[in-house]
Amino acid sequence: EVQYEALGAGYGEQMRSIMRSDDFYRNLKPIDGAVEALNQMREAKFKVFICTAAAKNTRCIAAKLEWVSTNLGPEWVERVIAVCDKTLVYGHILIDDN
Repeated sequence: EVQYEALGAGYGEQMRSIMRSDDFYRNLKPIDGAVEALNQMREAKFKVFICTAAAKNTRCIAAKLEWVSTNLGPEWVERVIAVCDKTLVYGHILIDDN
């Protein structure tokens, strides 16, 4: 969120406001090829989990889980790890959407 302040005064707060809205995460479209890549990794027997940042808005976790269920399938919901600091999660590979 800090990076948005470089765009000008007030942009950081505008971005935080948008990202805190109940529908922000729920309405995002998957990144092209991401769903297929996740499924290919699972088929290749990789242990794949989705690690997501837990925002202060606790409703965003529910929206993110709904997004996962809708876009990836309900079986992926149990593979979601929500944390405040992703560096606390150990893994061999991290693919981030940033």
